[in-house]
Amino acid sequence: MKLVYSGLGLLFLGIVIMIIAGIISPTSTSVTTQSTTSGGFAGVIFIGPFPIVFGAGNPSQLPYLFTFGIVFTIIAILLFFVLPLILYRKSQSRF
Repeated sequence: MKLVYSGLGLLFLGIVIMIIAGIISPTSTSVTTQSTTSGGFAGVIFIGPFPIVFGAGNPSQLPYLFTFGIVFTIIAILLFFVLPLILYRKSQSRF
């Protein structure tokens, strides 16, 4: 039950941090600056251990996103498949 409360607490903390970041963001200040970067968006969505890379605009972000996707896919595969197998084998060897 303690894990449920700590999970809900982390969820609430994340929401509070997002709200504060939206309020204090540099776009909400009255200081105007000129930007020389081109617009665009990009991201990585994970469905299980499989990454989906998407984006439009600046193509220089793609190598970073693919690297991010590959690294976290390897981590996800280790956590989803290899770690439970190791823990299962350790639990069976105790009996």
